[in-house]
Amino acid sequence: MNSVKFRLLLVLILSLASMLVLYLNQSTYLTRIEIYNTANNEILNMNVDILQLRHAEKKFFVEQNINYLTQHKKYLDSFKETLKRLNIRATELQVENADLLSLMPKIKDYEQRFYIFINENAITSPQLRTERYNELNLSADKIENSLDRMKKELKPYFDESLIQSKKTSSIIVLVTAAILLLSILFIFRSLAQSFDAFFLFFKKAKTSHTHLDGENFSFTEFKNMADFANEMIDARLIAENQLHDLNEHLEERVENGIAEIKLLNHEIEETQSEVVITMGSIGESRSKETGNHVKRVAEFSRILAMEYGLAVEQAEMLKEVSPMHDIGKIAIPDSILNKPGKLGEEERQIMDTHTTLGYDMLKFSNKPLFQAAAIVAHEHHEKWDGSGYPRGLKGEEIHIFGRITAVVDVFDALASDRCYKKAWPDTEIIELLKKESGQHFDPELVTLFIKNKDKFYSVRDQYKDVF
Repeated sequence: MNSVKFRLLLVLILSLASMLVLYLNQSTYLTRIEIYNTANNEILNMNVDILQLRHAEKKFFVEQNINYLTQHKKYLDSFKETLKRLNIRATELQVENADLLSLMPKIKDYEQRFYIFINENAITSPQLRTERYNELNLSADKIENSLDRMKKELKPYFDESLIQSKKTSSIIVLVTAAILLLSILFIFRSLAQSFDAFFLFFKKAKTSHTHLDGENFSFTEFKNMADFANEMIDARLIAENQLHDLNEHLEERVENGIAEIKLLNHEIEETQSEVVITMGSIGESRSKETGNHVKRVAEFSRILAMEYGLAVEQAEMLKEVSPMHDIGKIAIPDSILNKPGKLGEEERQIMDTHTTLGYDMLKFSNKPLFQAAAIVAHEHHEKWDGSGYPRGLKGEEIHIFGRITAVVDVFDALASDRCYKKAWPDTEIIELLKKESGQHFDPELVTLFIKNKDKFYSVRDQYKDVF
């Protein structure tokens, strides 16, 4: 019996050692997950900072309010501090990343261009200002691109650690189960070789979760075997409970980590959408439009896109970017933009450049949202018969986003009161749309608009202007 106990003890020691090794391996992967998650959070924070400082930058250029310059500096300083922390973490982990090394020179380049642009704002020509503004935006886009690449390069390491963590968890379960099974089979074999009674006794002990009473046996060997079996039952119950607790804790940590990452990504997407809407409002406010104009145009665009048969994702994207259709007007002089009378030919030509100016502001970004906004800004004044501007596109050469925005923008302009005019009656607007069908507007879109006009009237009533 001493020999049996010794061998059983050896098996238990080996099983605990195996579990300890696997557990330490599991802890290593979980630590790596935490490290990559922290680094990803730092990158997300820098993404938020760069979006906020670009928003403050545009608000400052439009309103010339010193408070936005203060906000811009705050977000710029926050970006630099986060970058320092990320560099320290990279040094500790002995990680080298070209985009990380280039970020500080890029942010310094952006900062230098920003302050040069501010200092030259009063003396440079509109064309040079536009060029400098585009260079400034291109510099900021390079920073965002570096952040995106860093995030993409970090993700495989995080995913690999997550996969290895799950694999290790599965291995812990399998190895523990295998060791427990081997221990049970080993004891069963030892007892079966000794005596038939031992075999029957062990068969009972193997499946029992309660202690066996050794006093029921007459021989000392059987009493010792009962004690030994009770120790085995205790060890099995402890191992099962530890394994259950380990699996439960591991799954909870992994699920919490994944949920946090999804939440952060959602917050970034919402911030990006908010920036787009804010930029659209800036363009409209300079031309004395109301804030509700961009809200109505956005909702009109989504409804017409859905009726046309675009996918839900495309319709929602158009809703988000349509407020940007007149963003180029921020570069048009106030003397022309808000002139009370009719514009002269030269003034009209300058005003028409707002489509190209808006496109040039947005075209350098590789973000799908800003690419769609660039299309809308560039093509919303093109006409179905080719008589529009700036490129004289015709028919389906015009992107569907531009064709939809053209219809709803004209409708809202005619259907809304302004300080300088009253809204047209609905019947007159419908007649105009019919008249311009096939000339200014896509005939199919006009048909869909008239068929669903009650939906557009409802949105207009919901977002009425208040003067």
